[in-house]
Amino acid sequence: MSGEDEGERARKSRRRKEKRSREEGADEATVEEEEEEGYFYADEPVNLEDVKGPLRQWVTLEAPRREIAKQFKKFLKTYAIKGNNIYRARIAAMAAANKESLQVSYLHLSQCEAPMLAVWVADAPTELLDIFDEVAMELVLEMFPLYRDICQEVH
Repeated sequence: MSGEDEGERARKSRRRKEKRSREEGADEATVEEEEEEGYFYADEPVNLEDVKGPLRQWVTLEAPRREIAKQFKKFLKTYAIKGNNIYRARIAAMAAANKESLQVSYLHLSQCEAPMLAVWVADAPTELLDIFDEVAMELVLEMFPLYRDICQEVH
């Protein structure tokens, strides 16, 4: 990933934090202080079952966000029925039709190694779907590097 992509991701993350802080009345400085004071370290895996604080704020922090993305990407890459990878096939079909919507089954997500992702979609839909969209686009671009020329986002 290029430095420009990293910068864009950081700007989007910062805008989301600011928006959610305003919506929920939380102090943005408090959220950033928690990140800086060692609640989460970049090199350490995050236990997604150990939510620290309100879920909607916690999932916007960099370390939990990164772990959620990692788990969702693993799900998309590995979920199979009778040996057939469902989501790689769905991504290929989506790309063949030049579409930008990837349908993910709630039931499938609830059966993966991180089933709390399915629960959190109901509890923090905007935050989780933002992460899922980014991961889906990353995976689409891994499979079809020029797909951004067709669609800017995948949902």
